[in-house]
Amino acid sequence: SWFDKMLRKFMFHFMPQTLLRITYTKTLAYRPQASFLPKIPYRGTGHVEPQKESKKYKKMMTASHL
Repeated sequence: SWFDKMLRKFMFHFMPQTLLRITYTKTLAYRPQASFLPKIPYRGTGHVEPQKESKKYKKMMTASHL
């Protein structure tokens, strides 16, 4: 519809770059990864949130260290 086109044009052409950068930073900080694979080395300039281990994996690891 015409409203969707106007909204899209506003969002991509008139939104401040700082707001876009903040949004991208929050979106790209979360990088989930399968726990059975080795961790990917950090090679970027942005902040990456640490991944939470699953309850099952944490339980298995604590049981194996006893």
